[in-house]
Amino acid sequence: MIRSKRLFIALVATAIFSLSTATALYASPVVKTIRAQFLGIRFSYNGKIVNPGANEPFIVDQTTYVPIRMVGELVGKNVQWNGENKLILINDTVDQSVVQKDLEIIRLKSEIDSLKKQLEQAKTGTKTEDKKDDKKDDKSLKELEKDINDDYGKLKNVVFEITLRGDEREIEVDIETDLYRYQKYWDKLDEKDLEKHIKELCEDIWEVYDKAKITGDLYDVDEREYLLEFTSDSRRRLAFDYVNKLDVSKLEYDLDKKYDTYLPNIFTVLEINGDEKALEFRIHVDYDYFESEWYALSDPQVEAMMSKIYDDIRKSAPDARIEGYIYDTSSRSVIAKYRRTDRGNAVFQAYY
Repeated sequence: MIRSKRLFIALVATAIFSLSTATALYASPVVKTIRAQFLGIRFSYNGKIVNPGANEPFIVDQTTYVPIRMVGELVGKNVQWNGENKLILINDTVDQSVVQKDLEIIRLKSEIDSLKKQLEQAKTGTKTEDKKDDKKDDKSLKELEKDINDDYGKLKNVVFEITLRGDEREIEVDIETDLYRYQKYWDKLDEKDLEKHIKELCEDIWEVYDKAKITGDLYDVDEREYLLEFTSDSRRRLAFDYVNKLDVSKLEYDLDKKYDTYLPNIFTVLEINGDEKALEFRIHVDYDYFESEWYALSDPQVEAMMSKIYDDIRKSAPDARIEGYIYDTSSRSVIAKYRRTDRGNAVFQAYY
């Protein structure tokens, strides 16, 4: 027999939740008057009719409401009410017997693996520590080369291609770069950056081949010249030798192109003479033609240009004694001079 009741029920938002909508977890308490219909609603779970008992479902505004605890427990959930925070907690229930079985399976698998290792060691007469070392040594040089390129194939936008050759006693490291493509980034590197990069690279090699002696070089494929050579001693200390093959003509061409319009509205020509031990650079200016533009310059502007040229030359010739001049092509005389003392202090003189 279907019963129909129309009641005005005052509900506080607590333990009955809608099947179709959800209420905010931390909403302020609100009392509402609703019109509900109790129609003797039943429901089944896995084909079995469930008796709701005193917690009979009901309908409000065409929406059916059922007790959430009863439904949660039917599907294996643990439902709790946190009155302090006005929060319904729904969590998975844990079958302790299943947990214990899983732990036992894990323990047994671990024992089986351990017994297999012991059996293998008994057959080969090898200890566990030796096995670990063998596994490390078994890493091929090609595999290590790939890892080294992944980790050390780039330094501050300078790209390297690294090749490893040799065996566990001696390994040769060839590092190639193309300064035609990466020259502006290469110029920003200093020796400490480069040496630290190579030291860390060698440390990774020693992680696999701990007794190997390492020798290597850094090669510029553009100019086809060696830039750096390095070798290790018995204590894994690295020594670096910078190969200085100064191309004065190329250096002059590059810096002349870089500084020909450095001074505002003045065209200059740069000339460099000398060798790795002593270099002189001259900035040629037609003073008669650019007289007004020249007078518009301050001494610090002129000194700054000569200082920058000095620094660029120093990168290519780190051990050279360097002096610079500004030469007036009209009067054929020197109008400015720049050098640095042994302590690195700049000395600038102007004669105009």
